[in-house]
Amino acid sequence: MKDWFSFLIERNVKELDLNFHYYCLDRSVLNATSLTVLKLCRVTLRTRSLSTLHSLKVLSLIDVIFDAKSLKNIVSGCPLIEELYVDRESYARDHVDFSVSKTLKYLLLSGLQFNCQWLEGLIYGLPLLEGLTLYSCIGLKNIRIRSHSLKSLDFSSDFVSENLSIDSHSLTTLDVYTRCGAWKATFRTPNLVYLRLHCGVKAVISIQAPNLFEGILDLRHYSKYVPSYDETVHFLANFNSMKKMMLRIDEQEIIFPRNIRNTCSPPLPNLKHLKLKIRRELKTKSELEDSVYWCAPSLKTLEIDVMKHW
Repeated sequence: MKDWFSFLIERNVKELDLNFHYYCLDRSVLNATSLTVLKLCRVTLRTRSLSTLHSLKVLSLIDVIFDAKSLKNIVSGCPLIEELYVDRESYARDHVDFSVSKTLKYLLLSGLQFNCQWLEGLIYGLPLLEGLTLYSCIGLKNIRIRSHSLKSLDFSSDFVSENLSIDSHSLTTLDVYTRCGAWKATFRTPNLVYLRLHCGVKAVISIQAPNLFEGILDLRHYSKYVPSYDETVHFLANFNSMKKMMLRIDEQEIIFPRNIRNTCSPPLPNLKHLKLKIRRELKTKSELEDSVYWCAPSLKTLEIDVMKHW
């Protein structure tokens, strides 16, 4: 195997895609200065010195076994890197802590453990970063993401994530998934156009997104807490600039009583198109439609779908 790697490197191979079950990667691969794309899957990565991947632009580590030091050494030796994908199927025990070239444009971290302050500093120091994906990473209890260049953010966490703050002028697409019941979020995203949000109905959200056009909202119960109708109206009002929406919700949560309709303003005054996915059996369609048209008085199209599975 070592001779095979040497053969490839001597011929200045530019792209290498390796998938070996826990084969310990030969050090020569990390010194291949001709490589522009390196994709590793299920190999073991151990190195105590910096890599010299001086031409590398894409690095993908999928279910690779490594320690924090080895990850730091391989990433730090890539001065031209533009895309970095690190995805662990089994959660890493070490807290990762690495620096990456300011040339980076796309970053994916999944199944890792790290300090929030480190991540915040890393993101803020990447002036060209356009796409960021964070999946099921440990340690994201309170996180602030600030970026002048970020255009797309995908955040997903099954762990405790109490607060999420996003401040990005360039962000246009945002996808957030959290199973945390008591969750607070602040989005200062003046150019956000598309939002996909999965959260508990108890979530408290503050959003500044005057250009938000389309969204998918999936509201769930992750605790015994039952929100009041006032809270539901207030929650939906965060998205009052939306023109097109798909909403997953329980029937009883969207049928607002008369006293609420008489005292509150419609939360979705600009909504034109709504696809409503109701969990559980639909019992009062006419009452549901009346409530929805109060909630969104400018509706042009309404589609109601009862989900048997969710």
